[in-house]
Amino acid sequence: MEAFHFINAFCLNCVTAYDQTNRIEFLYLANRIYSLHTGGLDEDEEQIICINQMQILKRLTGSLTIEQTKELMQMKRNTDNEQLDFCTSVLLGGTLEAQTIFEGFPDQIKEAYKEYPIYRLYKEQLPTN
Repeated sequence: MEAFHFINAFCLNCVTAYDQTNRIEFLYLANRIYSLHTGGLDEDEEQIICINQMQILKRLTGSLTIEQTKELMQMKRNTDNEQLDFCTSVLLGGTLEAQTIFEGFPDQIKEAYKEYPIYRLYKEQLPTN
């Protein structure tokens, strides 16, 4: 699916728009677009869609189901990708783990993540000093 990067960027913009406006229709739109996905992508892209759908659902409902949690835990066990590990840690509420992973990222990756909606969830989990 050659349009994956464009579609994913649009959906992430919708999630960001929700974060800025609290207009839930942005989440519904992004979730609907992701739900139309029928496969055919490489494993990394499939995982990106899963992570992004989970963060949408977490925003919609405030939490994830047991099945969604199990899916994230399985993904986490089967990866050596630190960025995926960070995202799953955030969604699973592993604040200290997510913080440790994030602090180990090179500055360029840290700056990139600050533009992603997952970073907002991460920042909300951090204790305030």
